[in-house]
Amino acid sequence: MVRGSGNELARIHGLWTLEGLGLLTPEIVRERLKDDQPQVRIAAIRTSETLFKNGDTNLVADIASMASDADPNVVIQAMLTVKILDWNESATFIDKTMPVTLQRV
Repeated sequence: MVRGSGNELARIHGLWTLEGLGLLTPEIVRERLKDDQPQVRIAAIRTSETLFKNGDTNLVADIASMASDADPNVVIQAMLTVKILDWNESATFIDKTMPVTLQRV
């Protein structure tokens, strides 16, 4: 469902289901970070937080790259995730990203 459904809501539910079952992988998150729909990209960022909390830091660069996403809501979610997870240099990341995001809104 996460990979094959043409329905945006189904892909979002699929991400959260995998996260809840402990079956979410960095590969699946990476795929959905490239989804055509911004809400799916946001869900991918949010569900990735569990991976980070469990010690998997494979997605740091992927989430940081979302700062250049075309949709400001996706960028805002990336900043929130970076802040919530208290990454090294999170304040610097937000300080650099915020002005660019505000110009797009």
